[in-house]
This record gives sequence, structure tokens and C-alpha cells, in this order.
Amino acid sequence: MNDISKFIEQLQAEWQDEQHRRYQLWKDITDDVKTELIDRQIIYHSLAKWHHSEIGLNLLEQIRPYVRKNHLGTIGFEKWMISTDSK
Repeated sequence: MNDISKFIEQLQAEWQDEQHRRYQLWKDITDDVKTELIDRQIIYHSLAKWHHSEIGLNLLEQIRPYVRKNHLGTIGFEKWMISTDSK
């Protein structure tokens, strides 16, 4: 087997592994758990509490005017996971 064939075989094996991990992620994902696939690894995050969001927004409100005034680029804030239940 030449080097190109070995390389293609390795890529195919890695692709199949990633597809398996994606399938597992989609199968296991629920609204209660924040998960994502990063570098072929399933990462589980704890959900942000309300005060975490408030702190993040307060920081954003303080930093954003400075960044804009000094033309330093853009700044954003991570999206929230929400629930529409009135529990």
C-alpha cells in the first residue's frame, strides 16, 4: 500500500469515528444538557445560572463601548439556552 492509500484510509477511519461521535451526540442530547462536539470530543457543559448571565451582560456593557471607540474589533456574548415552560 502506498503513502497516499494509507493517508486516505486514515482519513476515512477518522471521518467514520467523527460521524459515530456526532451520531452519539445527537442521540444523547437533551434540552437539560449543553453539549457540543469539539475536536472530535463530546464536551458537556453545565448550564449557566441567571447570575452568570447577568455578570456576562454587565461586562459586555462595560467593555463594548471601549472596544468600539478604539476600533479594536468586535465583541459578543455567548447565546443562552432557554426554556419556554412557565415552571
